[in-house]
Amino acid sequence: MRDINNKRVHAIYAELTNELFSRIENGSMNASTKMLSEIAQATKQRLTIQFSPAF
Repeated sequence: MRDINNKRVHAIYAELTNELFSRIENGSMNASTKMLSEIAQATKQRLTIQFSPAF
């Protein structure tokens, strides 16, 4: 039973994450660096923001 609940939680999390990224990508939501950092941390990733010269 517990395994089924974990799968459901992961499925709901994945759906919400996809919805969040869709909103960011289509411009209906602006993501702060704090939000992106929290997403990176939750997904065991590192957020890197880099400025490069435009040629």
